[in-house]
Amino acid sequence: MLGLGIDSSLINMLSEQITKQSKKVDYLSEELKEKSKLKNQVPGLLFGGFIGWLLSTLLNSLLNFGG
Repeated sequence: MLGLGIDSSLINMLSEQITKQSKKVDYLSEELKEKSKLKNQVPGLLFGGFIGWLLSTLLNSLLNFGG
């Protein structure tokens, strides 16, 4: 027992809980960073997909028109 009247096992338990919560926050922060990266890539992927579709459609039209 400390002079403050706080049991050392209580302090250890609180310390473990703080450590666990800190690890959860770190994990969620990393997950959020990953999702943010994906969110930033979506417009580029959509634009690239649209260009690919457009080129494919044009080539099909040209090949079918000539054939």
